[in-house]
Amino acid sequence: MLLAIAGRAAAVDAVSFSAGRAPGVSSLRAAAVWAPPRDEYMPRWLAWTGADPRFELGLNVWHGRAGADAPGTLLGVGALPMLRWTFAGSAAGKPFVDFGVGPRLWTGTRIAPGHRFGTAFEFGTVIGAGVTRGDYDFFVRFEHTSNGSIKQPNPGINFVQIGLSRSLGR
Repeated sequence: MLLAIAGRAAAVDAVSFSAGRAPGVSSLRAAAVWAPPRDEYMPRWLAWTGADPRFELGLNVWHGRAGADAPGTLLGVGALPMLRWTFAGSAAGKPFVDFGVGPRLWTGTRIAPGHRFGTAFEFGTVIGAGVTRGDYDFFVRFEHTSNGSIKQPNPGINFVQIGLSRSLGR
């Protein structure tokens, strides 16, 4: 039984790619997506929401203007547990709304001159909407990243992203 659970956890359900923009900073993200069945993985206290659990493990690249105190590029890895609400669809597809919060770890704390984070450990909060057509999800997301006031400074940064996810047919 343990091998069955481990095998299911290792099976990636989709891959996701997105690009985003914040003032003075651009973002690229690639992620592996797991979408386990709600009945198996949704805690009972959360099942009433009607949402489906999802989990993204992603690699982020942020690029800003380099300067004397900023390298201009940061790499980050992040985990994003999410909930997805899917609505009745039509020939155009099935609309959905996503919400998630998860940790991020960056290679540094400075992205552009004058923009410094207090820590390399940050939290990402995402809310998005999109449509599923066949094996593809097309989405728009708003992402806020900050350290939750763990340490100052905590300027945070907000991205608007567009993306595409492809189901691997599992």
